[in-house]
Amino acid sequence: MKVYIYVDESIFCGNHGIYDVCVVEVNDFKEAHEISMEMGDELYYTYEHVFSNSDYDEEEHYVNTCIWTIKDEYQNVPVKELDSICAESDYKDFIKTYCGECLYENL
Repeated sequence: MKVYIYVDESIFCGNHGIYDVCVVEVNDFKEAHEISMEMGDELYYTYEHVFSNSDYDEEEHYVNTCIWTIKDEYQNVPVKELDSICAESDYKDFIKTYCGECLYENL
């Protein structure tokens, strides 16, 4: 199945461009969640200097993650094409157009 993953940080909640998105093909939710955690780690370490002055003590507190399924009618669109579209789109618009069920939300 194809899923859309959105990851941001919990201080600015992506409002200052500190977020990451992707569309990937996975076998199950567990695989999607593992990918989202890796994305969260990368995001945290990339912007660690921003978080160092905050009240949070552990990096898990800095990362918000959401995973949605891609609607059935878009499952035949290649991952590379969907990933390119999501990278160029506003995440809310992408979700509204291309996404179905929210599998996981940690905001």
